[in-house]
Amino acid sequence: LLLAGLTSGEMIPLILLAALGIALAVFALRRLTPAGTLRAARGLPAAVLMRGIITFAFFAVDAYVALALVEWRGLSAAQAGIALTAATISWTAGSWTQARFASRWQPERFVRAGLVVLVAGLATFGVIRSPQVSPWLAIPTLALAGYAMGLAYSPLALIVLREAPVAEQGRASSAISLTDSLGTALGTGITGALVAASVRGTGDPATGLAFGFAVAVAVALLGVAIGGRLHGQTTEAAVPNAVVARGA
Repeated sequence: LLLAGLTSGEMIPLILLAALGIALAVFALRRLTPAGTLRAARGLPAAVLMRGIITFAFFAVDAYVALALVEWRGLSAAQAGIALTAATISWTAGSWTQARFASRWQPERFVRAGLVVLVAGLATFGVIRSPQVSPWLAIPTLALAGYAMGLAYSPLALIVLREAPVAEQGRASSAISLTDSLGTALGTGITGALVAASVRGTGDPATGLAFGFAVAVAVALLGVAIGGRLHGQTTEAAVPNAVVARGA
């Protein structure tokens, strides 16, 4: 309903459908996710919300890379596909890095580092709209964003399983899967709605793409802001005990 309102092109349907869609989403999410998810409560709720934040930010841009490079900068579809391939390969590299150093660093560190790198990659990719910048800059910037996702994506599941009580781990896993899918759908859909509005108004998708990419960066920055809330109370309580044990 929210996305239907955003793509309607008419003010009254936009307001009514978007308001109804948001109300229904909040009502449902409060019952399908851990208490405090929508306000990023510390620990499990913040981790569940964070998965939706990073998928929103990444796919709000990734889904429109080909459109941006072909329609905006004049590359061929095959050339634009190189940037997408770079993001895929670097996502794998980021996952390998996370797995390689998982025994040294807590998963929260990977998530926070990934969010900072994601902001850098998405913000730099937005610069390609300038004709003074080579469109081939899309390859390293998308690779950077993909690497960030490799760092941050899987550790969130580890945090959720660590913070959830044993009897609630199945429910918590379902919740993070829900926010994952919802973030992807909303990120893709909102940028798409902005592109559609731009095409209706000017006949050119460029303005809509610019706004969509700006929204993605803003959402990623929101993730950076709440990254410190991934540590739950049980994790914080365990740290002093571990220090005491090593000192003994």
